[in-house]
Amino acid sequence: MLRVWGGGIYEPDIFYDICDELGVLVWQDFMFACGNYPAYPEMLRSIEIEARQNVQRLRHHPSVAIWAGSNEDYLYQALAGLEYDIDDKDPQSWLKSDIPVRYIYEHLLPNICEELMPETPYHPGSPFGGAIAPNPKIGDIDQWSVWHMGQQPYQEYDQLGGRFVSEFGMQGFPVRRTVEDYFGKEVQDAEKTTDHEVIEWHNKATGASGTLKKYDVSSFRLLNVFSFNF
Repeated sequence: MLRVWGGGIYEPDIFYDICDELGVLVWQDFMFACGNYPAYPEMLRSIEIEARQNVQRLRHHPSVAIWAGSNEDYLYQALAGLEYDIDDKDPQSWLKSDIPVRYIYEHLLPNICEELMPETPYHPGSPFGGAIAPNPKIGDIDQWSVWHMGQQPYQEYDQLGGRFVSEFGMQGFPVRRTVEDYFGKEVQDAEKTTDHEVIEWHNKATGASGTLKKYDVSSFRLLNVFSFNF
């Protein structure tokens, strides 16, 4: 299974055609990620148009196995301490709460999916575990104990998990020739380190250079002696 992440794009038709042909399932997020979106009438109308267009475009693809409302928006709600009353079943009251986006993920989008693609499951968000977003026993979780969060050793992945892990990983570099293009010919080999300003500019993750060094030093003994060259 491949996941089309809510912070990215709806992929072009050829992507889904190839998944159909190869028997690859697709977890398809709607394009919302890492925030608390407004839900005023004009916004809702725009979202409905976009959602309908994409569900109609993709509904004939057998590879599309599930739709998810968003990426990490319920996790954002939990981390920000926003109100989420799972026993409140009134969509209109959600619009008046401090998480109005719930109306989009638990009312607007599931109704569209039910109307246009009723046999395909819908999931409010990723991760989503009901009253507690990152619940390892309900729904799905994003497992970022390695790299983010506690920065646990990657060797402990077999002890980490959840009912369904829809996102996890560890940052890495592309092939060397791509990184060489970052630097250009004017940078000497001895200067090509993970904390060079060119790498810092390309790497948008906060604190990534320090985290890379931590994992490098703990995994490759020679890097304690030599520079962090590529």
